[in-house]
Amino acid sequence: MDGAPTFPSAAESLLRHLRIGVPRPAAPPAAGPAGFPHIPNYTIESELGRGGMGVVYLARHTVLRHAVAIKMILMAEHASAGEVARFVGEAEAVAAVRHPNVVQVYDLGEVPGRPYFVMEYVAGGTLARRIKTGGALAPLDAAALIEGVARGVQAAHDTGIVHRDLKPGNILLGVESQNVESRNVTGLDHGPYDFTTLRLADMTPKVSDFGLAKRLLSDATLSQAVIGTPAYMAPEQAGGKAKFVGPQADVYALGVVLYECLTARLPFDAAEPWALIQQVLESPPEPPRRRAPGVPRDLELICLKCLEKEPHHRYPTAAALADDLARVRRGAPVSVRPIGAPARVLRWAKKQPAQAALVAIGALLVLVVPALTVWVQGQLNQRAAVADEARQKEDAARRAEAEADKARFVAERLAEARELFALENAFRTRAAARPLGWTAATRAEVPRAVALAGGDPGTVETLRSSAAGALLAHDLFPTDPVAKEMTGSALATDPKSGRVAVGEFKAWGGTDCQVLLIDPANVEAPRRLTFPAAWVFKNGPLDPVQDGTRSLAYSPDGKRLYVGTRSSKVMRFDLDGTQAKPAPPWKVASGAVERLAVSPDGKTVYGLCAYETVVRAWDADTGRELLPRQGSCSRCNIKGAS
Repeated sequence: MDGAPTFPSAAESLLRHLRIGVPRPAAPPAAGPAGFPHIPNYTIESELGRGGMGVVYLARHTVLRHAVAIKMILMAEHASAGEVARFVGEAEAVAAVRHPNVVQVYDLGEVPGRPYFVMEYVAGGTLARRIKTGGALAPLDAAALIEGVARGVQAAHDTGIVHRDLKPGNILLGVESQNVESRNVTGLDHGPYDFTTLRLADMTPKVSDFGLAKRLLSDATLSQAVIGTPAYMAPEQAGGKAKFVGPQADVYALGVVLYECLTARLPFDAAEPWALIQQVLESPPEPPRRRAPGVPRDLELICLKCLEKEPHHRYPTAAALADDLARVRRGAPVSVRPIGAPARVLRWAKKQPAQAALVAIGALLVLVVPALTVWVQGQLNQRAAVADEARQKEDAARRAEAEADKARFVAERLAEARELFALENAFRTRAAARPLGWTAATRAEVPRAVALAGGDPGTVETLRSSAAGALLAHDLFPTDPVAKEMTGSALATDPKSGRVAVGEFKAWGGTDCQVLLIDPANVEAPRRLTFPAAWVFKNGPLDPVQDGTRSLAYSPDGKRLYVGTRSSKVMRFDLDGTQAKPAPPWKVASGAVERLAVSPDGKTVYGLCAYETVVRAWDADTGRELLPRQGSCSRCNIKGAS
């Protein structure tokens, strides 16, 4: 939406029919339910509040059923043309501003004799009630809340409207996720919300009640009357200088509201209005930190800058105030600096010229020599210039440092995001391709990815799936061959040390057959055991059968290794010594020893031989055959038995 409606035709009609001297309807508007006025298209449910001139009702649209607030003049037949014009002007002023921190106007109309306008219903009550029931706000909460109000006030200033009556009672608190459709509200300032349980982070401040607002470019005659609430009026407004009341007057009022949020007290207070106005015009405000020591120094400086007596000493715009409050919340340097002693003296002299003149005369009489006065003033000016230059350099350095920190932070977060993206992509690629060693690589990198995720639920869930896949999947790791010169035919693992025994197949050639004992911690230096690959008789030829390893078995204590061979023999190696030759072999049958197992007590060796249907058992020490057991050789699971 490029612009906001101002309802010119409705305003002209209302003013034309409600001017002084124009006959008004004798009868009041038709009454609705519970005696409330009848408003077309709306059903009034309750009265939210009333003042000397108007009343505000809670109503619902008869078709859409959304809750709204309707403001109406109490007795239009007794209202002056100025009061009616102010009422219509308030509707036009609010309607001209479109901002989330300003109450929105939906409609403007008239029932017989009484103008009204329909506006946004804000269910959270006023800031005044929040301060009254909950006391001072936390400094950062106060900064956030007044920042939002200042943004809304700036939006009004941008449309040429000055509020002139900003105060906690005119700042409504919208509650996030409020369900006004089902809530039974009894009053705007006596609603159902318990401010001790609601966080200000859940509330949106909204500026309301533009009844005293004026347009900056209006040609209307400016009244010299003092209008507004004295405790929140700027000095130029309290002094009746209406033509000087501009955006800086609203900045002053925002400073008063900020002061009250921080201390739960007003900067100026008196029993009589005239005494209060005199304080506003002449007295300096008590610094907030004297009343609330927990207020940060920067917030105090911001507050006091808003409360300057001269408009040009305040923030130039409400947006500038909002920007400084945002800096406080971020921990960044603010634009305002403490007023130095020379500046305070000059300001005091401007406010109290007579007293300043007496002081100057006294100084001249005491110093006598004008040159000394010039010298002192020069020194003061020089020091002030040096101090100002130092402050500017300090400010520049702080700003540069803040920008560098911000850039560094952004760069670090960006690098982390890229690293996390690369890790997630690597997890997906590995899971799809499943290269050798992919599960170990994924498990090693998942903790880093979790740290980079920063607790993001979606990312952590994805990483959990990647880790689970790496833990559950089978994987192989490539290793270098441990014995390139031999072909393995059997494996066994030592249950005690974890050493792996690898037996040589030995299809042809050579007189010795090898068994390698490989330590997983040192695969480069395996222990070698050998046994004859062909039997040699003292007075006869070589055994024509080429021997080789067919099965291996460790004893439960890992001290013995049994080797079954192709030539129907069982070799026993005692591993607790250094000898690498086997004990005399056992000739067990006519076929190759295909399977070996050792009983849990290590006393019995069991075996299966090719071309047989029996399980054989031998004494582990002597090799004496204990018994054969009938069974199937092709599907037999050997379990030791004593």
